[in-house]
Amino acid sequence: HVRDADLAGRGDDPDPDAERAKWAALTPLRRLGVAEDIARAALYLASDDSDWVTGTCMVVDGGQLAG
Repeated sequence: HVRDADLAGRGDDPDPDAERAKWAALTPLRRLGVAEDIARAALYLASDDSDWVTGTCMVVDGGQLAG
């Protein structure tokens, strides 16, 4: 999950901080993603460092698929 304003107030818990903490605890890295996490992956794919990367999906999920 990526931290955003929409995460606040979902579910039965009206406390946005508690809701964020709940989602962070479910992530192996124990934190919510931020927009910069997604941006870094996009920058890597747009850079010359990824010129040998083809035919794959890059998962940017804080380890949720591995977890």
